[in-house]
Amino acid sequence: MTEHILSCDWGTTNLRIALVNLKEARAVYIHRSDRGIGPVYSIWDKQKNEDKRTHFSNVLAEELNNIPQKTGTSIDRLPLIVSGMASSQNGLEELPYATLPFRVDGNDTLVSKFTPSDTLPFPMWLTSGVCSPNDVMRGEETQLIGICRSMDINSGVLVFPGTHSKHIHVEDGKVVAFKTYMTGEMFQLMTKNSMLRSTVEKENINFSEVRTAFEKGVINGSNQNLLNVLFSVRANRLLKLMTKGENWHYLSGSLLGSELITLAKADQPVYLCGGGDLSALYRSAFGILGLADRLITVPPDIVDQAVFTAHAYLFSTIFNQP
Repeated sequence: MTEHILSCDWGTTNLRIALVNLKEARAVYIHRSDRGIGPVYSIWDKQKNEDKRTHFSNVLAEELNNIPQKTGTSIDRLPLIVSGMASSQNGLEELPYATLPFRVDGNDTLVSKFTPSDTLPFPMWLTSGVCSPNDVMRGEETQLIGICRSMDINSGVLVFPGTHSKHIHVEDGKVVAFKTYMTGEMFQLMTKNSMLRSTVEKENINFSEVRTAFEKGVINGSNQNLLNVLFSVRANRLLKLMTKGENWHYLSGSLLGSELITLAKADQPVYLCGGGDLSALYRSAFGILGLADRLITVPPDIVDQAVFTAHAYLFSTIFNQP
């Protein structure tokens, strides 16, 4: 029985590969790279001097070579689990989505097994995403498996903040519904590419100095039409109601209020699965909306290790069975 596996979390922007201790279900070394699915696919799409699977396999092999170089540990023929956008149309190999309900113990995971090759001399399992009748995710379902196992979660709403924030509803150990919110991407578009870009500015100041503006944004975003609230960001500057720094946080609060008010009627606990400054803003918004009593913040270490925990669990209980 192997003591370690290789765990690959291949997102759109970034790639993480970990050497994972199976007994502890934790990464003992993590290699990070900016060779996400997006940039790797873009290079292949421009050149197309080899088939797509070969191109992605070569990139993965190059990144895997960093593990023995940095740790001095042989990874020869270790099991390799890959999840995230690698199973998308632009990835290593497109796999169909698993459907709802989806068990959080991982037993509904769709997977494709690859035999060792000259390029990737590892037994490899590629996992797929999950879809509902009108939404999709690839990657969050693996994080979900790891977090639910670490936190012993059987029911609740798990919120994954980010560019495309996910609210995943779990009942009796199954994902029964989920929704995606383009909160992060909308904030990026508004501050970088819209007419609002000249009305906002990220300032290096204490949050307490702009909290009033943030609170106003959360309240307005939660109970007014968001399209109108967005224009009020411009009006705030034209009428000199807010500084650019205050307006930055007003806009942030508006988008968070619009996203999180959807959880007001939920009677389950809400698990916030994030870390850093973004998670702190989400916690503040929950408090402003009066939802803090149902909020449970998942420790950042558990979130960071969630994919690796899930891969270790999936390998030990499902993939490695005769």
